[in-house]
Amino acid sequence: MKYSIKILITLLVTSVIMTGIIWAFSSSERQYALSQYLKVNQNTSDLIQYSVRDKLPSYTNEENEIDYDSLVNSLEKYDFHSITILTSTGTVLASTDERINDAYIFTLGDEGKESFFATEGANFIQNGNSYYFAKIISGDYRVMCVILESKLLAEKTKISMLNAVEVIFLLVCFAICAFLTIYFYKQRFNVLYRVKPVNNYTLTTTKHGNILYTDKNFSKTFGNVNLRECIINNESNYVDELSSGRLLYFDLKDKEGVSHIVAFNATSGLGQYKMVGSDISTFMAKHDDLLSEHETDFQTGLKNAIPFERDWKEYIETGNYNDGLICFFGVQQLNYYSILYGQKNFMKGYKIALQKFREYLIEYGEVYTINGYNFVLVKDKDKRDKFISNIREISGQLNQAVSLGNQLIKPDVRMGAIFLTNIVKDTRLDYILSAGRRALNAATITDQLPYYIQRSTNFGETSYQVVTAEQVRDLIDRGGVDIWFQPQVNPFDERVVGLEGLFRITDKKASDVKTSDFIESAEKNGCIVELGEFIYKKCMDFAVTMQNYGVTVSVNVSPIQFMQAGFCEKFLEEYRKRNLKPNSIHIEILESTMIYSIEDVINKLNIFKKNGIGVEVDDFGIAYSCMSYLSKLPISTLKIDMAFIKNIDKNNNDRALVKNIINITKDLKLECVAEGVETKEELDVLKKYGCEIIQGYYYSKALPREQVLDYIKKMNKLEVENNG
Repeated sequence: MKYSIKILITLLVTSVIMTGIIWAFSSSERQYALSQYLKVNQNTSDLIQYSVRDKLPSYTNEENEIDYDSLVNSLEKYDFHSITILTSTGTVLASTDERINDAYIFTLGDEGKESFFATEGANFIQNGNSYYFAKIISGDYRVMCVILESKLLAEKTKISMLNAVEVIFLLVCFAICAFLTIYFYKQRFNVLYRVKPVNNYTLTTTKHGNILYTDKNFSKTFGNVNLRECIINNESNYVDELSSGRLLYFDLKDKEGVSHIVAFNATSGLGQYKMVGSDISTFMAKHDDLLSEHETDFQTGLKNAIPFERDWKEYIETGNYNDGLICFFGVQQLNYYSILYGQKNFMKGYKIALQKFREYLIEYGEVYTINGYNFVLVKDKDKRDKFISNIREISGQLNQAVSLGNQLIKPDVRMGAIFLTNIVKDTRLDYILSAGRRALNAATITDQLPYYIQRSTNFGETSYQVVTAEQVRDLIDRGGVDIWFQPQVNPFDERVVGLEGLFRITDKKASDVKTSDFIESAEKNGCIVELGEFIYKKCMDFAVTMQNYGVTVSVNVSPIQFMQAGFCEKFLEEYRKRNLKPNSIHIEILESTMIYSIEDVINKLNIFKKNGIGVEVDDFGIAYSCMSYLSKLPISTLKIDMAFIKNIDKNNNDRALVKNIINITKDLKLECVAEGVETKEELDVLKKYGCEIIQGYYYSKALPREQVLDYIKKMNKLEVENNG
């Protein structure tokens, strides 16, 4: 439906609704007025009957005939509009209105006489009950009719004025609704309704991009092309894109060399892909024009990705791009400030803080915000060197208190800076931004300084900032990833009772990629299922060996993978292939898994429990901790997050929390694992409270399979032959 038609329909519906409201209001008002007027006129009619009834004899002659003219004249003192006496058939006997004398009130009389109410008399009744009959003579069936001009007629002018006011009000409301409707559609649907895709295409292709069939429209416009070479969103494998269900965008040149952006949706079958799409070149051009009008983030007021990409392109074209620097900065504990001051006040204060940041940093470069991250781009060597030499002072300025009404907010601002010394002209921008975010993260986790500077970053060699399924498979095939195992020790008898399998990247080309970033990217790009299968298969393989030592192996499962349809069946299939003993392997789920359907989570965990697989809740206490689910979930182990363990010997609050968590696990007959234990003092506190499983650097870091096996033999003082 066209944009203008949608607006017209909306306006018509609005008009009908407004008219109905006004009609209902005015009708009820008129009905009330009419009832009041009828009540007054009826009282007048009763008064006439009362005043005439006893005086009739005085108007009767000797022949017992009534002098109707005298009777009518006697009633003029009541100052009616007109008074008429008539028979029951409508014959006029007497009237103060000369126009009525030779007429019939009703159309029931002799032919040749005109009905009064069909002509002038109609004015008396056009607005309703404006005439009243007062029965004063019953013997001869004669009736006196008192014809009054209704008070509604007297109010006719006022009613007309009321109608005019209503019409004006309706027009004003209509104009307001029309303005708001047009504004709403223009702002919200400007691109969608005013710029329509043109030229639809249908084709069939192979996974290699070779076209098997096209409709005449596509063939006539583009001829024979290889789609694989023309795809725009080619950050991942072409086949993965075809199977992803997402829209695919292609930059195709027609036979005249003109470039067209064509969007396709693909469905697969028997190794072929049917694609249906539209030419959206005009749409994208208008879309880009519209976006270019909004180049600032609406929340922070800083420049967004559109001007940054344009500025970056200009910066690269200068040829001096190795002299620059990008510095990310972020305010810590944003959720804390939001809760403390309220979301509205917090956002107001946050905007003020960011504006001050920009005013202070503008001498070094422009400040941008992308996906919630704020950073400054320094483009030349002199400003970069000045920025680094003043970074302590800059940090102090950014951490100054911000006034929020009567409150003062002192932000905890951290800064992560990276030198752009190793970039090349075609270095992907997302690699650079990812490196900047990692530098900010490094500044966040350190307590020594509120800033972190990385002078050398290997942008060119790593290609794992955005993980694809093809890269995951390639790393697995080349042995570039592996599973290491961190021991879990019973501190009372110094025996290894369990191992946690931890994913590690061993490929040298990806040496600067953090494991957490790699897994996070795999989750975002749909590769975590394939990666997760590799992880739990490796853990199961090692569990075959470890069950001979009485040591349990735990495997981490991503919430995304856990909630996949068929995950339980695949996991149990691998579990049964290896003939693993009950409790030889556990799965670890994060607390964040609870944000999914709790019923589905419980059902899946019950399946694992029935098959002898233990369930551990990882990072307990930092995410969605809720005591209610502890009694419902079929879990065997709680793992206390290292955030509570750090400095437990010095922090009374953390010590109290950990003590209570340990007591709860005992009451519920669960095992309790304390993660991140690094010092003897921390261990002593945990032993005092009865924590029976310790994991952390105090005993051992994660080790390769061969080394962890030697560690177990040494700790457990066993020399069991490896039957795996």
